Amino acid sequence: MNTKSKDRSLAICLLGKFFPTQGGMAASLYWQADALSKKNIDVKVISNGNLVEDQYRIKTGQTKELSFDACYIENLIEYYIPFREQDIASLVEKFLSINNKIDIIDAQYLLPFGIVAYFIHLITGTPYVIRHGGSDIDKFLNKGTFTKLFTNALENAACVITDDTDVKKIAKKVKYVAPYIPNHAKFISSQKKNLDKINIAYIGKTNVLWRYKALDKMFAMFRGVKEQIDFTFLSQGKGIDDLKNSILLDYVTLKEFIPPWEMPAFYSQLDYIVFFCKSNPLPDWPCILLEAISSGVKILTDSPDFFEKLHPLVENIDEFIVHIKENITSVELLKQLEKNRGIVKPVYQLKYNDYIEDNISLYKEILFNEN
Repeated sequence: MNTKSKDRSLAICLLGKFFPTQGGMAASLYWQADALSKKNIDVKVISNGNLVEDQYRIKTGQTKELSFDACYIENLIEYYIPFREQDIASLVEKFLSINNKIDIIDAQYLLPFGIVAYFIHLITGTPYVIRHGGSDIDKFLNKGTFTKLFTNALENAACVITDDTDVKKIAKKVKYVAPYIPNHAKFISSQKKNLDKINIAYIGKTNVLWRYKALDKMFAMFRGVKEQIDFTFLSQGKGIDDLKNSILLDYVTLKEFIPPWEMPAFYSQLDYIVFFCKSNPLPDWPCILLEAISSGVKILTDSPDFFEKLHPLVENIDEFIVHIKENITSVELLKQLEKNRGIVKPVYQLKYNDYIEDNISLYKEILFNEN
């Protein structure tokens, strides 16, 4: 991947999931790095994304010259017995190998990136920020996994970005910054190009437990209106072959994951995305919801109450939500799709540029306190 570096006044290292890893966090890190680099900041991304499994690797799309440096870790130490992936050690080593000074580390997730930032801090004294995910809390803190290690990492962070009550009890300094706001200049509400059919997509991983996501019910539901829709299934994962062998997908366009910089064009073709989470509740909202909304795409969901979480960010969120009830008939579904089709522009409580400036202000505040 081509990169270009520029002289910057503030040097930030972003540690986290990154291309070619698929997912909302990897995509949001790309957009964050791109925006910061265009605000006179020297950005270096360090990631283990180059080692992601094929099932979750973006393998299609165009390469892109980045406005920041992206650094990947080396191959794993395969002769070590017993064999363990050495991502944490490799990420620390990659940071230490960077010649120029880094002012602040900004880390996604507690594991591995928050722990990596903590170890680097112990070695170099570099202050760090941790942005944990909802899954971090569910998988680790609430279950008592790595409790002492995570507690030390949270206590020693210059700031933890959170609104979680339990994390606030541990971290010495906390602040809430919006997790993600899409770039309004890239994700744009516009007229859809295919007006003959209703354009619908599902975007997400297909894991081995894909039935818990109600994907089988989703495909059965839309089969009843297949003549009136174009349905795209943008997905990869360890369960994708099982899904293909279990369900007749003759009316579905199967598409592998694409790079984050190609997602705005993908959304621009859609009327709706499907987001069913009643059978598989999520601890937090995925980034694709805001990207779709920013692109004027409405959400077909079985859980409208879930979207209350987005009210603080999108004032008119209710205009984007289409409630699809269980056991809806094909006739009723088609009426819903035709009735609610149309462009809606989001009214954000927080503008994209303000979101970026909030992050920069946080970095400057940390540096001021450190000095």
